[in-house]
Amino acid sequence: MAKPAKRPAAPLFKPIFVVAAAAMIWGAQHEPETSDIGTIGAWALGMLTAGLLVQASLAVLVPSLSLLTAMLRQSLRAVSSGREER
Repeated sequence: MAKPAKRPAAPLFKPIFVVAAAAMIWGAQHEPETSDIGTIGAWALGMLTAGLLVQASLAVLVPSLSLLTAMLRQSLRAVSSGREER
């Protein structure tokens, strides 16, 4: 009987968890004092907006950081091998 193929390990960084955490933190800091339908609705829309803003910032930040780390690794490899790139 053949063994099932192993799935690759899941990445540790999941942007959706960052978005959810930021929205929850924003929601906890801006919790309304009264609990009528209008304030709860505005609070929920505020949490949604905070989550969307974090998600949009991650859409720009994650590829930029990936590019910067790739450039840094390449330059460190060049320095460690004793050659300089120009």
